[in-house]
Amino acid sequence: MYSKLSMSDVPPVVLSHIISLAGFQSRLVLQKVSWNLRNFLEDRHFESNLKSISITVTLDFISIYIDPQNDWSLDIEYQNEPNGCSVQNGMKPKVFLKNQYFVTIFLNDLIINLKNQKSVLELFRLSFECVLAGFLKGISEVLDNRDSPLRVEELNLEVTNQEEFPKLFKSGN
Repeated sequence: MYSKLSMSDVPPVVLSHIISLAGFQSRLVLQKVSWNLRNFLEDRHFESNLKSISITVTLDFISIYIDPQNDWSLDIEYQNEPNGCSVQNGMKPKVFLKNQYFVTIFLNDLIINLKNQKSVLELFRLSFECVLAGFLKGISEVLDNRDSPLRVEELNLEVTNQEEFPKLFKSGN
């Protein structure tokens, strides 16, 4: 007779080995399967091994292209919508999040994406058409709250609208 096996029945050593073989995108999916699995992933600190990250910020959306395998295979768009925001991962259907601010959702996902990045990023690119309220403070907090500084080989900072440039370098506390 067969019995159903759940993730909580798999010994931690076996589960760690399986997850270490899974790619970055698979881990993003696995963390949404259950709270137990999410906590397991957070406790074990599996290396992200991302190569490059490119973020574009406009007035109504933020897009992020993540390159775990030198093929820019992961792109996510966060769109401001009336009464919330939508998130689209690649060609998958948009998901609407009621009463959520797209910048907050983006920053929460960025925390997850960068949390276990230990290797040097070949490229980290930020492109601004406008500087959104809370974005710079939020991204600064994401980077400051890492266990170790994010190491980057090449940093590209682009500002499309010259009036926005001083906002990037405002002196503050």
